[in-house]
Amino acid sequence: MRLDAKSGALLPDAHLYDLDLEADYWSVHQYWLMCRDPLLFPGKQGLPHGMTIEEVDPTADFAKQMYWEVGGPWIWSDRRAYSQQQWLDYTALLGFRQFKLRLKDGTLAGYAETSFDPDSGQAELEYFGLLPHAVGMKAGPAFLSQIIGKLWDANCSRIRISTCTLDHPGAFRVYSRCGFVRLSSHAISVPNALKARIISPQEIQIRTKLLR
Repeated sequence: MRLDAKSGALLPDAHLYDLDLEADYWSVHQYWLMCRDPLLFPGKQGLPHGMTIEEVDPTADFAKQMYWEVGGPWIWSDRRAYSQQQWLDYTALLGFRQFKLRLKDGTLAGYAETSFDPDSGQAELEYFGLLPHAVGMKAGPAFLSQIIGKLWDANCSRIRISTCTLDHPGAFRVYSRCGFVRLSSHAISVPNALKARIISPQEIQIRTKLLR
């Protein structure tokens, strides 16, 4: 059992993030987190190194590109077989928004996608992440806080996020420090994505480097 000293959240055990690349199946723990009270949100953090956030008109092509380029090392695989129409349907979700994180020189560094159902008042952080060259620049927590702040600014009543043990081990901690608490969790067994050729050896190599 691990407790985050800052948020008091119970964090997933570190060993759950270990991948046995020789195993036929991986045990993946999925977590749904929610924040219902904007007062638990500590506020937006300033972006480091002159980075900026740009909200753009959503496109299916950008969603697909980032799903592969950001999600590859973290074994995002559910939507790799999506048709163009499925990507169009995804970006047509209620209240769908796309954001780009840029370095000071304008280079793309990461992205976020959110949705918002005005009838239920629930917002979702659909996807969020940094491109490999931006990992390690301490931009993740600040970028996340900016996006969460934008969702609260849109007068949602609650925000839901999901993460799993294929994600970066620091993701759960960062979410908890933005006021999110565990809503539910479950474990599933999934085929080894490398053996199944869902992801490439190069993506595993990038993952290994990012986790050092």
